[in-house]
Amino acid sequence: MNHLKELALFHLLDKYAKDDNTVKAVFDHVRNIGLIAVVLGAAAWKQKHIGEGWVAVWDHATAAVLGFLGFGLAWLNHENLFSKVRRSSATRWIKVLVALLYMVAVGQLVQFLQAGRA
Repeated sequence: MNHLKELALFHLLDKYAKDDNTVKAVFDHVRNIGLIAVVLGAAAWKQKHIGEGWVAVWDHATAAVLGFLGFGLAWLNHENLFSKVRRSSATRWIKVLVALLYMVAVGQLVQFLQAGRA
């Protein structure tokens, strides 16, 4: 019986799934998190593959620029998402669900970056 109740919780999302703008916004944010991961991953990779001599200066500068760009993009995405969540008419439970899913995605991104530096 509890299993059926758990499945019924997904029906709370049905009204949001019918709204194209909501679905587009969700996929935009997920795509943005992927792009942020690519930029920060490139920064981590560049930092691990430093050349010699003057090339090293440019390599460190490139890694720093990519790192700042990645964190800047992450901040923009974060602020955009939570401003939309605050303004939405969604129930408190849906807002909490969005926040939890966001924390899981960002947590996985941080784990990915830490694994790349090990």
